[in-house]
Amino acid sequence: MEFRTSREQGAGLGQITRVFGRFDALAEMRAAHRAELAGWSWENVGDSTYQLRALVLKNRDNHRALSPLFDDPLYPVLTAYNRGVGGIRADRRLCQVTKGCNADRWAGHVEQACAGGKAVIPGTRLTACQISRKYAPDVVARAGKYRGKL
Repeated sequence: MEFRTSREQGAGLGQITRVFGRFDALAEMRAAHRAELAGWSWENVGDSTYQLRALVLKNRDNHRALSPLFDDPLYPVLTAYNRGVGGIRADRRLCQVTKGCNADRWAGHVEQACAGGKAVIPGTRLTACQISRKYAPDVVARAGKYRGKL
């Protein structure tokens, strides 16, 4: 499964993405996990062994980074897969300086504080903040379809 535009490319089960000239998630994952992902590149991005390995490693990294910061880390950890840990931390900092916002809580607090990402992403009609905030609920909703089927 792959999508490609003039601006970005995403491929695989976990939709590993690069936005040309901005970031390359595959390169970042390879740098963070040299041994586990040695040999993975955009030339063989469709290799399901690497895809699944990267998906698990990325979620593990996100959980390790964010679970100490939130009373219930599921949604921030899932959102970080789309937005990045740095984006979640920036949202948390914004929440810390926003009256009535509890930076230890995602639901109703940090989820509503979105630092940056106000421009509409071409072809989506959504901002980066809107896309990232839909990500975790979509994953959780889809997961329900597969419970008990493994």
